Amino acid sequence: ENAVLAWRGVDEATRGRATGAPSGGYASAAAAPCPTRDGRQLAAAPARAVDAGAGDGPVLGSMSAKVQVIAFLDYECPFCRQWYEESLGRMQNDYISTGKVRFVTRDYPLAIHPRARAAAVAAHCVRALADDNRYYRYQGMLFGSEDLAQARLERQAVQLGIDKKPFERCVADAN
Repeated sequence: ENAVLAWRGVDEATRGRATGAPSGGYASAAAAPCPTRDGRQLAAAPARAVDAGAGDGPVLGSMSAKVQVIAFLDYECPFCRQWYEESLGRMQNDYISTGKVRFVTRDYPLAIHPRARAAAVAAHCVRALADDNRYYRYQGMLFGSEDLAQARLERQAVQLGIDKKPFERCVADAN
C-alpha cells in the first residue's frame, strides 16, 4: 500500500486548521476537505502516487517499511536546514527507527546557492567511500555548518574517517 503525503500549513489565526500555507506539518493528501484562510472548504485533491524517483539514494530505515519519504535537500537552503534541525530528529524517533518509514535523501543543489553543489558532491563521495550511515552523519555536519568551503568539506570528511586522497579524487572526478 502506498501512502501519499502532502504539505498542509497551520495558521495561528485559524487555530490549527490546515490552510495550505507553507508552514506546519504533513497530512495525508486523501484527507478530508481543508479550509482556506477565509474559512471556505476546498475539496481534497484525489490521492495519487507520484514517482519522485528515490533511485539509489542514501537510505535511513527499513527497506521493508510501507512508507517511503523522499527529501530533496540543498545544503545552503535555510528552509532545508530548518527542516533538518526541527523535523528530521522527530521523524527519526517516531517513524524511521520504528520501521514505519524508509527515508531517502535526494540532494538537490539550487543554482542560487554557490556552494550547495560542492557540498552535495562531497556528501556523495563520503557515501561512495563509506556507507549510508556516514553519509547521514556528514549531512548533519553540513547542515550544522555555515562554512561550506572546500577545505572545510574535506576536513569534515576526514573527521568521519574518510581517507583524504580518495576523497579528493572522488570530488575531482565528480566535478
